[in-house]
Amino acid sequence: MARRVKCSVAVVFGVVIVVAVGILARDIYAQVATVKAKGKALQTVEIVESDVANLTEVTVFTVPESRRLIITDILVGNENPGAALFNRIFRNGSDTTIFIAVPPESTFSHSFATGIEFLSGDTVSVRNGDNVGTIDFALYGYLTK
Repeated sequence: MARRVKCSVAVVFGVVIVVAVGILARDIYAQVATVKAKGKALQTVEIVESDVANLTEVTVFTVPESRRLIITDILVGNENPGAALFNRIFRNGSDTTIFIAVPPESTFSHSFATGIEFLSGDTVSVRNGDNVGTIDFALYGYLTK
């Protein structure tokens, strides 16, 4: 009988640990560029812009001279109780993505099949086009010639 109780306690403890890890890790992502380089990848790029205010566009990166930037993956976080429907990524002030909708208290992630290309001198901007609260953006990719 004592052996059965010990096994049951071990099983319950294991289930509790798995559930706790799942809850704590639900918004943690390991991210690397997922698209094979167009040309030789010179440097991986991670652009993180947290707490972008309502109805605000923020320039987050300017592509260096003689380089191209390929954005391969994006994460958009919405910690607000309302859906954020009008988030975008811009190239030189013009949209490069359609509206990115993020459910309440959730994260949207997407890996592009070919990546979004920015040329030398282009600016990369993110826009929180809603009024539900601040939004977090993470863009991943690489620089190439």
